[in-house]
Amino acid sequence: MDTQLVYRLPEAVAEKSYQYAFKMDGVRSMCEDNAVRTMTVLEPPRLLPGDPLSLVCTIGTDCFINITMTQIHRFADQISVTIGSLPCTNMTIKTIQYTESGEIGGLSCLAPTLEQLKAQESVAVHTRPKRALGGTQVHDNLLKTNIAIGDYKLELGTVEYVEKGFNMLYVYVGAAFVGMFMLIVVVLVVKNRKDKNHMSYLEKKHQHEMDKVEANYVQAARQEFTELTLMGPNQEVQHINPDDIPYRIFSDYLVHIMFPNVDKRKIMNNLQLDQCDFPDQQLLEFRKFLNDDVFLLTFIEVIERQRDFQVAHRCEVASYMTIALYSDFNYLSHILFQLLNRLIANDVQKSPKLLLRATKSVAEKLLTNWLSLALYDYLSTMTGPSLYELCSKITTTVEQGPLDFVTHHARYALSQDKILSEEVEYKELKVEGEGPDGSRAKSPVSVLDCDTITQAKGKIYRAIYTHQPYSQQPPLESISLLWTPAQADSGSMELCDFDERMADQYSEKKFNTLFSYKVQNGDLLKLTMFSEYHQAPMSTIRSVKRQTVSEVSRYHLVKNFNGEMDFRSPAPKRSTTVCTPKIASEAFLPSLIRTKEHLSRVFDSMMNTVFMESNNIPPAIKYMFDYLDRKTELLGESERGDTEIAHIWKTNSLPLRFWINIIKNPQFLFDIEKPPIMDSYLSVIGQCFMDSFSVSTMTLNKDSSANKLVYNREVTVYRSTVDKWYRDVRQSPSVTLRTVVSESKLPPLPFRSKFAVAQLFKYAYKYQSEISTALPQQGVQFTRSDFEVLTKP
Repeated sequence: MDTQLVYRLPEAVAEKSYQYAFKMDGVRSMCEDNAVRTMTVLEPPRLLPGDPLSLVCTIGTDCFINITMTQIHRFADQISVTIGSLPCTNMTIKTIQYTESGEIGGLSCLAPTLEQLKAQESVAVHTRPKRALGGTQVHDNLLKTNIAIGDYKLELGTVEYVEKGFNMLYVYVGAAFVGMFMLIVVVLVVKNRKDKNHMSYLEKKHQHEMDKVEANYVQAARQEFTELTLMGPNQEVQHINPDDIPYRIFSDYLVHIMFPNVDKRKIMNNLQLDQCDFPDQQLLEFRKFLNDDVFLLTFIEVIERQRDFQVAHRCEVASYMTIALYSDFNYLSHILFQLLNRLIANDVQKSPKLLLRATKSVAEKLLTNWLSLALYDYLSTMTGPSLYELCSKITTTVEQGPLDFVTHHARYALSQDKILSEEVEYKELKVEGEGPDGSRAKSPVSVLDCDTITQAKGKIYRAIYTHQPYSQQPPLESISLLWTPAQADSGSMELCDFDERMADQYSEKKFNTLFSYKVQNGDLLKLTMFSEYHQAPMSTIRSVKRQTVSEVSRYHLVKNFNGEMDFRSPAPKRSTTVCTPKIASEAFLPSLIRTKEHLSRVFDSMMNTVFMESNNIPPAIKYMFDYLDRKTELLGESERGDTEIAHIWKTNSLPLRFWINIIKNPQFLFDIEKPPIMDSYLSVIGQCFMDSFSVSTMTLNKDSSANKLVYNREVTVYRSTVDKWYRDVRQSPSVTLRTVVSESKLPPLPFRSKFAVAQLFKYAYKYQSEISTALPQQGVQFTRSDFEVLTKP
């Protein structure tokens, strides 16, 4: 029978070794030679981090117990973990960390299931679970978890088995998602409805605008048709006395022709004062040089070769040369044709069809001046009256319809760019006009109630002082307009384009019109010299302080349309202001035909004076055309038979350099004002004039410019007239240059040519070294030495 002896060792707080031996009386086999043995006592494992284990296992799922203890790896074969009375399975142990006190290991094992525990009847399961956080059902049993290492046992903690219930967290999260989804749906529904309403509003607004535009188109088309058949501008024929035409004096005309882009008053003052920076004796000597054709041609050739001698300088030299040599027109003509000989010889082989087309040389500008001098008598006696009648007709035609004071767009325009492409309601008024000196108009003055105050002043002034030179007219800004109603007993009121009262009433800053002041038929409009205030005695009408136009932005008839309008707002009252969507100007193109027909008589009359009869051709034209015909002999063999080249040269010399300059700038010949709307008229007429001389065939269609289409038929007719006129000039008797000079009938100039000579001498002084080098040493009247003496400081 075996007997087991059990001894209790002292509790170890740290690893320690003990020696032991068995000593028994008379039993030597138990302790051979009484040998002493060594025993090591280890520190018991400790649970880390030191807190009891508290584990919740969900029923129906694998539950693993993870334990971290010290020295656990040394007892790997002795360890057992039990929950209740059942051991854990699938135990694994691994070293986690090495420390100074020993190794730390981890233990993991699979806890027994609740069914296994129930089979051992070690768990009493309650049938009424309680609700835990998160919606989990928990049973009222906690199973102790023990770990045994041999005979050493340690309670680790408890394990709790729970059944998975309904988790309220999911409810909250689901409710949040549902709420967000519903909110998004509501927002989308509201936005969709709002978008639909907005789209519906935009569709209605767009439809309203389209209906309004369509109505405007219909109204414009009907108005155009009515005016083409029944109405339109007044066709009353104006008879102008030639003595009433305000011609410029010849010297003023000459300055406008030669210096078109320079201050005319400054030029005239310089010419009349005759003040120069050079001594008189030096200028007298230089004039002798100018009278020598060899020196003058060399002088022009040298300065034209200089890089800094620009086109403006060439035109200036040609103009001052014209004034300096004006008294000797024969010599001036000789110099001109010598320069033309040189120009044609240089350019005829390069691009002959471009000859004389631009003003890039002294010769070309001198040709323009020469024609303006030689044809002045014919221009003032033959073409002048019809051209002035055309300008007067344009003015009266424009004034019979609305004219925007700011944009210069008119109801009766000849250019598509200047059509007033809106229907403006207006009414013609017949008023009494009185001038500053008490003069009355011979008949009631026609004004429009949509006219600005400045426009009304201009119409009244022109009606009273008919054909008065523009330079003698006071500026309209210096004249006040007083209104005396016909129905009032006494008192007058000063009318202004813009005043404080109207600024408060109309925040849109629209120019005042006669309609703004309720001017009626039969009222008296009197012109007086400007006064800042005009105290009116009428109690019902008060005077206000005028303001200048530059203080704020203004508009007159048509305000820029910004695309915003409320179709629900009621229609505005009768107003001369247009703020509806603008109609394309193409809708008003028939008005161009109507206006052209209105001007056809005076236009044809002017054209007939240009294409004069063969027995009335000015000698300058005949001599110039014969000269160009002779110069065609310099062309190459391939171009000599091209008759178009001579035609082009003649067109570039006379119509382009003289006629078109006068037609588009009648203020050069007449002392009149050329407003922007007249400039647009004359541009279209000038284009028709030049197209009549063109040799190229133009193919026009519906996409062509309306300004070219409007006179297309007339151009076709005038082209045949031009060809016939060129033939008549060629077949007319030849003339000499002496005849041209004698027939020119140039009036004397009211100033001397000293200033012009001084301006030419500036260029001679500036380029004295280049000119001196080009002059010969002998064989001529003025040699290089003579010129060096002249220009010596």
